[in-house]
Amino acid sequence: MLPLGAEPLIAMRKLGHVPEGSVMVIYGNHRSPDWHRWPDTLHSPELVVRFSDPIDRLDLRCLVKLPVLLILDRYDAKAGELFNRLQDYAAEISMLSPDFESDLGSWWLPRYGVIPFEHRCIVTAYEDLRDTRTSAALRRDKAAYDAAKAAESKLLEDHPWLRC
Repeated sequence: MLPLGAEPLIAMRKLGHVPEGSVMVIYGNHRSPDWHRWPDTLHSPELVVRFSDPIDRLDLRCLVKLPVLLILDRYDAKAGELFNRLQDYAAEISMLSPDFESDLGSWWLPRYGVIPFEHRCIVTAYEDLRDTRTSAALRRDKAAYDAAKAAESKLLEDHPWLRC
């Protein structure tokens, strides 16, 4: 069983195209998305998973290696099951729901698992420093390498959960 709106995404992927941004997966009783009918919407496909959909039978292969923005009308056991199923396919997942109240939601990244929303910027900074250090090493720029290594070490000291 496919989520609503999956057919155009599947057709797009069969042609060798991928969305430019995240695929929005909306969990709620919404209409069938029409993202594919509008020009320049390749960057924001939408899929809808209804409350009544059997989560364990959904075919989510069209999301392989794509970033997903999971928007939940409500957080319940089925929403948690959907979040877990998406981890088998997506490159990363950001999950938002009004049920989280003051908490924005969470991110799931394969290397780090589930992290609080506000920690995403820390992961990005860490990965950028690793890239900077690698680039400096390839350029044989010792000063840039040492600076990036020191900043990376400080981030790891402040956030030991980055070590995985």
